[in-house]
Amino acid sequence: MQFDYNEIVDFFMNEDNGYFKSYSTIAQDPKTINEMNRYYSPDIKIATYFPMLIVVDREQFLRISSSHPGIQETLLPEHIAVDEKQGLVGVLLNAKFAIKNTGEIIEQMFTAHYKLTRDENDELKIINLWIFAEYVPPGKQNIVDLYEDAFKAAL
Repeated sequence: MQFDYNEIVDFFMNEDNGYFKSYSTIAQDPKTINEMNRYYSPDIKIATYFPMLIVVDREQFLRISSSHPGIQETLLPEHIAVDEKQGLVGVLLNAKFAIKNTGEIIEQMFTAHYKLTRDENDELKIINLWIFAEYVPPGKQNIVDLYEDAFKAAL
């Protein structure tokens, strides 16, 4: 399977419709969440390490992504590493969680590792996603605290 560095970077970083822009906007809304399917293979597997391990499929991931209406999540990539020979991408992400009713913003760093494939139309799709969360000291809010109810409801 052939991958091109520039195509991969555009897939993730395009300012109009790249993965990170879309995840930070349409993935947050139950009305538009299914538009994220354009980025994911139907058989994607997602493993999150936050500090517990959760392994989910595409539908569970989409439910989790859109089940926190009081929190706006924005993903800001700081570094991206691309291995076009293997279709692998590693990204250091600064995630900002804006609590809508208070205006508070909680930040947490993540690394996300993506394995890419191509669909029947030769379009890039994410087939594996591994997400690792920064260690957060006790007493400081983190994604697990913020999304505890969303994780329980979606799984």
